[in-house]
Amino acid sequence: MSVRWGCYMFSLLMDEQVIHLLLKEQPDALHAELYVQIAALTIELQAAKLVVQSQHGGGFLDRVRNYFGPCKYEDPQGVLSKLLQTGTITQYQSEVKKLMNRVIGISKNLLISFYISGLKSTLQRELLVLKTSLGDAFSLARVTAARLED
Repeated sequence: MSVRWGCYMFSLLMDEQVIHLLLKEQPDALHAELYVQIAALTIELQAAKLVVQSQHGGGFLDRVRNYFGPCKYEDPQGVLSKLLQTGTITQYQSEVKKLMNRVIGISKNLLISFYISGLKSTLQRELLVLKTSLGDAFSLARVTAARLED
């Protein structure tokens, strides 16, 4: 990956408002130095963006999104709904988190339901009694799993 490409991708993620907010949080002595460096980087990023767009045409961003974005033939919500705990609670939670980051437009209650329904039955029984948030369900599952292992 070239430096210009990296700068271009960074500029897509960071805009001037975010940079200025980050600068406001820095101490004054560091602020001036960082401001100059980031201002220079911002200018270079904008120039790199223009170069890439002029060389690759307007469809370049669409091609990048198609290549790196989610596949049209994948269904992370469907996979999440069928995911079952086969190993440790930590492994299961890691897989759930990966899939949760890929689903869009799904309610918190449904996510909690998917999470609990995929747990081993002993953990399911413990968590179904409680009406809890997803974060609390993750914590309670780890605590309950540890208690049941003893």
